[in-house]
Amino acid sequence: MLFVLNTSVDSHFCALFDEDKNLIEKISWEDRKQDGSQVFEFLEKHPEKLTFIGGVTGPGGFSCLRAASGILNALAKKYDLPIHQIRADQWMRTHLSAEHAATPILLNSFSSRLFVAQDEELIALPVAEAAEKFQGQPVFSAALPADKQELFQMLNISLEKSEQSLLEALQASAPKDFFVPDYEYPAV
Repeated sequence: MLFVLNTSVDSHFCALFDEDKNLIEKISWEDRKQDGSQVFEFLEKHPEKLTFIGGVTGPGGFSCLRAASGILNALAKKYDLPIHQIRADQWMRTHLSAEHAATPILLNSFSSRLFVAQDEELIALPVAEAAEKFQGQPVFSAALPADKQELFQMLNISLEKSEQSLLEALQASAPKDFFVPDYEYPAV
């Protein structure tokens, strides 16, 4: 069984796939304080042996990324598996077509800032500064709340089947011995 976990981009979710990459089950939740309990209950319902694990490293809430780290590292130890990991903006890039490859990606920072991913760089900017910088230019975001989205010209791209795209992006990543949350970004 293949297991993926996202506690970086809202809505948080975990999903289980069979070896042919068919989705068995996915659960998602909005309350970030439920990361550990939601995943525990999900895994309790699915006692099958895992053959692949992966997760989103960030950016995201500190506690959310710590929960993902604890869960994925425990599963890696239990099943003697490496952990596939990817940064949220790199995963989001998989939703963009070749014509939108250079489109800036915006990620929520849960404050008056947001994260801007452009040209492989990820920086935190105040929302107003980002809105001015990208005025009239299309941007992509799957995770900005409505009050931040309304300040930008958003590309209308659905994140339908986001768990499938996360699995594919993770499978293309190089596995590591342990999960490392991405805390290198300025605190916001």
